Amino acid sequence: MTQGVHVGFDRNYLSVEVDGVLEAGNRWSPTLKCTPGNPGCPPGTPPTAVPIRMTADDAAHLRQWQQANGLTLDLAFSGGGSEDWKTRTGAATDPLADRLTADQAGHRFLNRTYRGQYLGCVQDTTVTPWRCRTDPAGNTVWVDQAAVQAAVQGNLTWAGQHGLTVNPAELVTPGHSGLTAAPQQPADNPNLGPALNSTGVKWIAADAGRESTQRPVGGALTVPRHSLGLFPDAGTSQEQTDQYNWLRTGAAAGGSGTCGSAGRPDCLTAPLNPATGYAAHIVPTEARSALGRILANDPRPQVLPQSALAEERIGYALLERVLTDYRALHADSAPPVSLPAQEIGVELQRRAAFAKAVADGQVTAYRLGTVITLKAPSGVRTPVTAPASAAQRQPFGPVAFGSPYAGTRSGWVAPGALQTSAVLAYDSPGSPLPPAPSVSTTSYPENAWSPRATGPVTFSFTSTASNLTNYVYAFDTPFVYGTLTTDPSLTLTPSAGWHLLKVAAVDVNGNRSPVTTYRFGVGTARLTAPAGGTTTDGTAVPLAAESQRGQFDVRFQYRPATGGTFGDIPAADVTDGGVPLTEWPVDTLKDAEEVNTGTSPNLTWNASHSLTADGDYQIRAVFEGIDGVPLTTEPVTVTLSRPGVMPGAPPTVTAVARDGAAAVSWTAPASTGASPLTGYTVTTTTASGTVTGTPVTVPAGTLATVVPGLVNGTPYTVTVAANNAQGTGPGRSASVTPAPAGPPGPVGALTVTRGNGQARVTWTAPTTDGGSPLADTTVEIRRSADGTLVASRSAATGQASVTVTQLPWGVPLYARVTARNAAGAAGPAVDSAPFTLAQPLTLTGMGVWRTSDPATGVPMTCVLWQFTGALTDTLSGAIHYQRTAVGGGQPDPTSDWGIDYTAATSYSGADGLYSWCVDTVYLPSPTAGHQWYPVSLTATDGQGTTLTADATALAALTIVDPDGRTAAPVIGPAQAVSKSLTGGPAATGAGSAPAVPAEARIWHLIGLNPVRFA
Repeated sequence: MTQGVHVGFDRNYLSVEVDGVLEAGNRWSPTLKCTPGNPGCPPGTPPTAVPIRMTADDAAHLRQWQQANGLTLDLAFSGGGSEDWKTRTGAATDPLADRLTADQAGHRFLNRTYRGQYLGCVQDTTVTPWRCRTDPAGNTVWVDQAAVQAAVQGNLTWAGQHGLTVNPAELVTPGHSGLTAAPQQPADNPNLGPALNSTGVKWIAADAGRESTQRPVGGALTVPRHSLGLFPDAGTSQEQTDQYNWLRTGAAAGGSGTCGSAGRPDCLTAPLNPATGYAAHIVPTEARSALGRILANDPRPQVLPQSALAEERIGYALLERVLTDYRALHADSAPPVSLPAQEIGVELQRRAAFAKAVADGQVTAYRLGTVITLKAPSGVRTPVTAPASAAQRQPFGPVAFGSPYAGTRSGWVAPGALQTSAVLAYDSPGSPLPPAPSVSTTSYPENAWSPRATGPVTFSFTSTASNLTNYVYAFDTPFVYGTLTTDPSLTLTPSAGWHLLKVAAVDVNGNRSPVTTYRFGVGTARLTAPAGGTTTDGTAVPLAAESQRGQFDVRFQYRPATGGTFGDIPAADVTDGGVPLTEWPVDTLKDAEEVNTGTSPNLTWNASHSLTADGDYQIRAVFEGIDGVPLTTEPVTVTLSRPGVMPGAPPTVTAVARDGAAAVSWTAPASTGASPLTGYTVTTTTASGTVTGTPVTVPAGTLATVVPGLVNGTPYTVTVAANNAQGTGPGRSASVTPAPAGPPGPVGALTVTRGNGQARVTWTAPTTDGGSPLADTTVEIRRSADGTLVASRSAATGQASVTVTQLPWGVPLYARVTARNAAGAAGPAVDSAPFTLAQPLTLTGMGVWRTSDPATGVPMTCVLWQFTGALTDTLSGAIHYQRTAVGGGQPDPTSDWGIDYTAATSYSGADGLYSWCVDTVYLPSPTAGHQWYPVSLTATDGQGTTLTADATALAALTIVDPDGRTAAPVIGPAQAVSKSLTGGPAATGAGSAPAVPAEARIWHLIGLNPVRFA
């Protein structure tokens, strides 16, 4: 009926903000049932002895986790926390701050004030709960405006000193302080709004539990946030569970009683098991709440404390559960959307404006055939969902709108230049979707366990459709994606366990078929916990496994990783739901029909009690069925490292073959033991166990070395172990066979981004370096017609992009990229798809004008640009104004007023006019004797090229204010002329431009010589 068209659109939003980064948080006391150092503990309670703070290793893990899971977290930081840590420890630098700064390309950062100060009323913490201090007259004493401004600006200053990029328009105040906090503080700090205005804050975080809707605070708007339910004063799962039990059980069950008396649905009838409560109850409960908000199209961010990413890193289990549950419900075309705070604020602002317009009866929408027309009040955008082929009709041709999501295209739309309605059009529904393809393989039947094949296995895809162009597939979770075009088959070497292969067919019209899901099991059984390569203190090692249906019992066994016979794990040291086992084996779980599923219960092993020595151990499961034939899993290796003794093993070790050598790298252990690391020992052994040469000693902080003196063609095992003052911890090994150097492999993921007279070429490094470190990469731009070389650039080691300038436009070109290693060998060349650059862009005029919204009369500031050439990018930048002194004269720099803008442009011909307006943003009205005028304009195109026009560098300015009053030139003789356009002709003189709408009046027009975007 509607052909997939409707007003509104859905996104599944998951924006996660991490509060308190760089700060050291106070720790919950299971004895006092409060957090020493925080309001709520009795006065005089000693502060937290060991605060909770992320480390550089935690920051590195965060970066790796984000890359692996496709989710970027927003880090709300306080630079003063870093300075406090250096003062407290006597360190010259802060490794955590340095690591986050080095990895900032993989993060987003939020200003959380310099030291996490409370910015509301002045707190009186001599009573519990705290209250606001009052003066002798009974008036509330507030944190003053200067202190609020210093807290906000101080953190931005610290970020600039440390090279950290932050959006100054976004702000998180600690505990959302400064905003209303009933019952103690029932109103905003009256100094907060003026402080936000003076520091340029446009978006301030709020507590969605107190204020679920957006509201203004000074010139800023709130961005309400949800909590992910984890307490900020817990660094371990047991601390989290203890506080959870205290706050959410009644007094009769040993809790505080506050939850029970409030009748909340999340109250507990009995306390959780301290060892298992977090994983078994807290994670699934809070994940369910988070998923509900995602599925409700709620863009508001969800918040974790920094403590959740420190110590045991318990926050990742919650995030991974949310992502796993989400991906089980949604196709890959509908990924969770993570927005920064400013974009969330804009989304909420647009929703509120649209909802009011609908309530006022001011929105109309209709479809005639394949044309959609939407009309709303000026300044109000309309949300719309349409078929994937839809585009917005503009006066000078169609332009894309919104973005693709879940097989459709959707977004907010507004009328283009000279339009009163937004108009979309889409292709007529064509041929039906192709049928779902079939998947076949001879080795692994669907929905069944099969013995592991001896080598790679081919999966073939077939379809009854005759007009297919390709197949798309996804394998396992997290999914590995790919596209098959010429050969509809896929070769895989799956590991033991269950696997999931998803396949869809795509036809010539771009239609994608329903997804075929193919599930199969490899081997006879698989250990699902613990994960191989993990380091543990041994107090709670998870044990879980799965096998073929019908296997009715299971036992778990272990042995040292160095070898020997597997033996049963002592049953008395294993618990099932907190209850110790009495013997092996245990029954596998049963389904509703009381049939054994072949899946073990989730057990927990206290390996610290069973084992006397730290080191690497192998764990396996043995199943048995009615036929009496045991089915054994492949073992996994875990490292037992108890804090306070030796350091743990490096989590990963990699050895890369070199000519007569091995390049070895590793990651630092999670635990340094009883004292800081002093270095690492790297030992090389042959297959017979003979140590080769002298072990290499590497200082602490260095995570790579080269082991020389090896024989090409001989297999070696390289082992890396960490050292501290107590001795050498367990090692981690990798295998390598040195070989003479050869050429490196081809580069991957080659892409070309077009610019104005330039092209940015990006790639990924070859997966093999040919046995010699990569040295450089050559990038050539050639003509598609005959391969003639146009330009060449060289990229240094580690560089993965090059911008090639001064390229011809209108000529088909392609990029050729070749990697070379230190041995001088060149890998195979990789060519990009052909591309053609548009005509270079030249600026011929620019200006600023003021007008009013015809519907509301609200003043608006607009920008006018005049270009030759082709412009397809969105422009953004700022307009800066200054005010003259009374009676005119030179500009007063202290009166600087900046207005940011971001807008798509509209093209109007060979000598094109581009214009847009900044909605609801306007200058203060000039007082008597003063004149506001623009002193500079900046614009940045989609390739990051910035053009700046500085009015003060021109010979003269003539000012015309919004009421038509003309001020005398303030600098030199006249060179630029401004005229009112109300009912009159276009502006003339230097910098003349086509006419703008009749109600607009040019405030100031700047004449420029032609300037080209380089």
